[in-house]
Amino acid sequence: MLPFQDMYTELAWRYLLYKYGHYEAVKRFSNLTRCLFAVTGAIVEAHESQKFTDIIDSIIEQTEQKLSY
Repeated sequence: MLPFQDMYTELAWRYLLYKYGHYEAVKRFSNLTRCLFAVTGAIVEAHESQKFTDIIDSIIEQTEQKLSY
């Protein structure tokens, strides 16, 4: 998987250099990277939130089962 990621990163960088020049390419690539980190962080947070919800649901279910005996 990593060689494909490297290839797309290189392709994006070369395009930005061609289209905007070095200074703007650095700014835009940095912004793109920041956005990708933000999306990754949001995905991790959503996943952890789902885990938390699953744990709470499990505790509620176990409590209901114990109270019904």
